[in-house]
Amino acid sequence: DLVERGLNAINLAYVRIHRRDAENYDEEAHWDRVASQIDMVSRYLPTLKEAGVWGNDQVLLYFHLFDEWPGQHIDIVYRTARKLKQHFPEVRLVTTAYDQSYGMAHELGHLIDIWVPPVNRLASARMHIDHARSEGRDFWWYFAVGSYAPYINFYWLENPSLEGRIAMGALTYEYRLSGFLYYAVNRWIGNKPVYLQNGPRTSWDPGSFGSGHRNVAYGDGMLMYAYREEEDELGAAPLSSIAMESYRDGMEDYEYYVMLERLRQKAGVVPSRVRVPATILESAGSFTANAQLLHEQKKALAAKILEVKSRLGGEE
Repeated sequence: DLVERGLNAINLAYVRIHRRDAENYDEEAHWDRVASQIDMVSRYLPTLKEAGVWGNDQVLLYFHLFDEWPGQHIDIVYRTARKLKQHFPEVRLVTTAYDQSYGMAHELGHLIDIWVPPVNRLASARMHIDHARSEGRDFWWYFAVGSYAPYINFYWLENPSLEGRIAMGALTYEYRLSGFLYYAVNRWIGNKPVYLQNGPRTSWDPGSFGSGHRNVAYGDGMLMYAYREEEDELGAAPLSSIAMESYRDGMEDYEYYVMLERLRQKAGVVPSRVRVPATILESAGSFTANAQLLHEQKKALAAKILEVKSRLGGEE
């Protein structure tokens, strides 16, 4: 049912050693946990097959490995990847672990299917990313609570909502990223569903990370909120946010870029890649704050799409 509704990726397990233990971890205990997780996924295989998601090219099945693991201890990541691939060769391996070569400098580097660098490394490591991509690596991206200006972090209420549109549209297309990883959309710590029939003012506390007045991130992990339609304590439903609407607008922009690129390929236009104007995005840390420029760019992309379609005639 969820696949029919649009679900296209399932994380089968989070395999890790906590990064705080990187300097001194119990390797035997780690392999015991890995064996337990392999056993757990194996027991769920019949359910995955019955649901039609195992072996389904439309659904990405993956293991998430070693969140933000330090690069000087990267070897355990690759050895864990080898173990998982021995049991589940068809399952993709995704990691936010730090390896500046993105697997190119390690004999087991090819085992990691999808690398997920943070937003601040998209520009500084672009040469390495492009090289690894040319060798078959795939790339997603993410930002986290530590992603400060000038880099995008559109979850934070203090930041312009326009950042979400730029992030999911121009930035994702320009850096050729096929996915976006984020740890939570409903981090509702200490909050109850709100009743909104009396207006938009609520007692909702958006401080979702940190404590007191130290390192409080307003909106972090909240892409949607919880509300109730009746003035009682029963039931709740998800409520969209301005950040989510901006996210959606950016995905629409991304589709315009991709649609035009595919049409240009079909028409034999070289290069087929569409240029993102520098007035909109110079880098992951330098982008416009002018919403009108994005509106005008979308209109320009639409006009070019129609132009190429017309040139192709009845083929489209």
